[in-house]
Amino acid sequence: MSSHKAKKRKLGNDDGRAVNVNKLDTSKPTAVFTATKGHLRRTSLVVRLVFPRPGPPLRASPEFSEFLSHLFISGTANENSAGTRELKTVLAGQIARACAVFCVDEVVVFDDGAVKARPPDEDGYTGYTDPNNFLVQMLTYLETPPHLRRTLIPKHADFQCAGVAPSLDMPHHLRSDEWCIFREGVALHPGENRDGNPGTLVDCGLQQKVFVGVPLEERSRVTVKLPDQPQAGRQDMLHGEAVSPDTPREEAGYYWGYSVRQASSLGAVFTECQYDGGYDISIGTSERGMSVQSVLSADSVSCVQPTWQHLLIVFGGVAGLEAALSADAELQAAGVSEAKEVFDRWLNVLPQQGSRTIRTEEATWIALTSLRPLMEARAEAA
Repeated sequence: MSSHKAKKRKLGNDDGRAVNVNKLDTSKPTAVFTATKGHLRRTSLVVRLVFPRPGPPLRASPEFSEFLSHLFISGTANENSAGTRELKTVLAGQIARACAVFCVDEVVVFDDGAVKARPPDEDGYTGYTDPNNFLVQMLTYLETPPHLRRTLIPKHADFQCAGVAPSLDMPHHLRSDEWCIFREGVALHPGENRDGNPGTLVDCGLQQKVFVGVPLEERSRVTVKLPDQPQAGRQDMLHGEAVSPDTPREEAGYYWGYSVRQASSLGAVFTECQYDGGYDISIGTSERGMSVQSVLSADSVSCVQPTWQHLLIVFGGVAGLEAALSADAELQAAGVSEAKEVFDRWLNVLPQQGSRTIRTEEATWIALTSLRPLMEARAEAA
C-alpha cells in the first residue's frame, strides 16, 4: 500500500502566475498594541489614536488620555431618516461606530421635541415608539462587551435587529483567549477565596471566574484589574481587584468605551453636566454655521486655543438644532432667540454640500474627522 501524502494547496493567480508565499498578508490586522501610562486629567471629548488589533487591546496615546470627549445627539435623528427597526438599528450602529473609532467618552441623547413619544405606561410600549429611548438602548447595547450582554441587558424588541449593527471591537471587547490587565465583568454571587476571605465571583469572559475581595450587587457591571500576566498552571479561580471604570484610562491610557445618558431637552444637556465648571468649549453644528477652519486657524478670532479640558459637539435631528431650541421652554424663557447663542462655536462641518441634507450619522463622522486637529493640538500642548 502506498503511503498517503497530504495534498498541498496550490497557490496562484487566475492567470497562472506563481504567488510568493512569503509575501506580506494584509488580509488580517497585524498590529500589536500595549498600554501607555495615562493621566488623571479629564475632558469632555477624548479622542485618541485608534488602530485595528488582533490580540491585545488597542493602545491610546498618553497625551490623548488627558481629555475626554462628549457627543450630544438628538434622539429623533433616526425617526425620519430610517423607517424600519432594521434601518434604525443600522443608523444607531453607525453613530456608535464613529464614537468608538474616535474614542468618544460620553454620548448624550437629548429630546428635541420633534416627535411625541408614547407614554411609558401605555400597553405595548417599547423604546421603539420613543426614538430617544431607542437610540439610548442601542448605543448602550453596542458599547457593552458581547460576553456581558446576555446577563446585563434583558431581552427587548429594540434589539431584534441588533445583529445588523457593526461590531465596535473596542479595547474592552476582549476575546476569551486575550489577556489584558483590565477587563469588564458581571458580578455573579458572593464567594470566598482559598483563604476563606469573603468577596464576589465575577464573570469576565475568561475560562475561570475572577474573585474580587469586595461585596458587589449581583448582575452589576464591574471593571476588574488583573495581574500583568496570566497565572502559571491551571487555576480554578483568578484573583482580581474591582476598580473604577476610569482606571484603565488614567493608569494605562486605554480607551474604555463610552457612557450613555439621556437629556430631556437641549438646555438639559448643559444643566445636567457632571463636570465642575461645565464644558470649556461647546460646538453646535448647522448648515448655517461658520467653516471648520475658523476654529482651526491660529489667525482666526474664533480659533479654539489648546487649553480646554471638556470639548462638546452637538448634533441636531432632521429639523436641526433650531427646532430643539423652539421646543425648549427654559431656553425660550431665558430669552435665547437663536440656536447659535447656546454654543461657543457654530460650525458647518461640510460647506458646499452636494445633497440637500446631511444625515446625523454622516455628520458625526464628518465632524469628528474635521475637528481632529483640535485634539492633536490639545495633545501637543499637554
